[in-house]
Amino acid sequence: MKKLLTILTTMTTAISPISEVVSCYNSNSEEQKKPITEENLESFFKQNNTYEYTGEYFFKDESKQSKKENSNFLDTSEFYFDKLISNSFFTKFNQEFNYILHNYSFIIREGNPSWLIEGIQLNTLSKFIFDISIYSISTKKLVFTAKNLIFNFLETSQYNDYDWFINNIDFWKGDGRTVFSDKPNYSEDYKHMMLEPLALYKTDEEKNKYTQNDNPFVLDDISKSYTKYFSFDSEPYWLYEDKKMNITATKYEYLGDRPDMDAEHGLRSKTSLKFTSLSDSALSTEESVDLWMEYFQTN
Repeated sequence: MKKLLTILTTMTTAISPISEVVSCYNSNSEEQKKPITEENLESFFKQNNTYEYTGEYFFKDESKQSKKENSNFLDTSEFYFDKLISNSFFTKFNQEFNYILHNYSFIIREGNPSWLIEGIQLNTLSKFIFDISIYSISTKKLVFTAKNLIFNFLETSQYNDYDWFINNIDFWKGDGRTVFSDKPNYSEDYKHMMLEPLALYKTDEEKNKYTQNDNPFVLDDISKSYTKYFSFDSEPYWLYEDKKMNITATKYEYLGDRPDMDAEHGLRSKTSLKFTSLSDSALSTEESVDLWMEYFQTN
């Protein structure tokens, strides 16, 4: 797995809605929790240097992967591992600390050679080493770095076809976001796709189409982009041949500029996406997601 440097700004679990996770910050026991200080962080990480996951998950046994799937695992599994570390780390962290999520930036670095793998073996413990750095958003200064943390991963079995399909869609849309993400979370109902197409245009006329609800040009553009992500051999975002998806944008509502520092370069939309398994058309669902698409002019 290639070395990561990903910003943590929002947290969810594999199957839990984000509102359940955000509620961790709003419990009645907040006054009993500690503030984020260097001393408190040092104490916390001394007691919590190991994180783990045991159970069903997305991966098949490496012995059953093709060479192409080995390559995709090396490129893409980092997203899935990040999800598990996010959940395990913040479950412990939020029990001890009282803080405002967006006042801090969390960064994980997975630079240890243990991450450079092309697959895992079921029912076999895998051990990974990683670091976490915590920064203050207001001062833009490092608050603390915890090094050589351990993540123990043991997958007992791969999800069945239905659970794999549903959980994978949940993973890529807002309910499945990891904290290791570069997109801010502004509300509890935030359902932002981790991967988003560019708003491609050649002329101002084409660019203006992205401000029009249900414009066929825009729907087709989004559909082609997402289907490419999750079904083309040239893209690393699918793990396995039998798990590829076709994605069709069925509705598009323009919501204005992106509400962030890059607003002038992009737009926000509410888009309905229909996901269909290419290997089993009976596996199909439609989800509403919040897209922040960056404008990009092509030749």
